[in-house]
Order: sequence, then structure tokens, then C-alpha cells
Amino acid sequence: AAAAAEVSAAVTLLCADALSTAEPFAEATRVFCNNATWPASLNAALAAHLSASAPRLAALATVRALPPAALADAGLALHSATGVEVTWDRVGAPLHVYVREGRQGACPPGGRCDGRYAAASEGGVDGDIGMV
Repeated sequence: AAAAAEVSAAVTLLCADALSTAEPFAEATRVFCNNATWPASLNAALAAHLSASAPRLAALATVRALPPAALADAGLALHSATGVEVTWDRVGAPLHVYVREGRQGACPPGGRCDGRYAAASEGGVDGDIGMV
């Protein structure tokens, strides 16, 4: 299915090495990254790169939770953690949405963000979340 014309006009989809390019992020306000298989070190590098390359970033959405230390260093805070439908898994996948530190609506560290998923505690396994 094709996106509506107004969506297509407002969205840019890129397939690139996110850590080797800065220009596309200069104007980005919202970024999604399917980082489901990335190790913690690569997720931390993504957070640092976006912090430096995306000054207008309002929201970052990822499948896998970002490491808590990387969030603090990048000035990001968890806004919500929920489940979404995906084509590769019948039960869905987690979706973590981060905002710049200090924006309204951030979840408390290790706190509950919605009814389906809870944010991982700082002692969790690499920032993964679990079903509630």
C-alpha cells in the first residue's frame, strides 16, 4: 500500500549507514531505526551520532531499547515504550520512543509507560523490555 500524498511529501526514507552520514539528520525532527539485532555498543553510537548530527530531533523511535548510559550522554529520555504490529512476528515488537531530555511526557527511569510493556530497569539486560 502506498502512503498518502501528504505523508510522501513530508517523509524521507533512507537506506544508508546511519553512523557515516550527518547531512540527512541536520533537518530531521523524527527518526526511526529498526535496531532489533544491534549490540549495545552500536545503539550507544547511534544515540551519540544523532545527538551531534540532529539538532532539530524531537523524537527517536527504535525497536530495541537504547542503553541508559547512552541516553544520558545524548540528552535523550524515554517518552514511551509500547508494542506495535510487525510483519515478521505474530505477537508484534516493542517500540521505544525517545525525546530530548526535559521534554514533557518522559517515562520515569525503570517506570511503566503503558499497559502492554514496561520500561526496563537500569539493571535490565542491555535495555531490553519485557511483557507485562
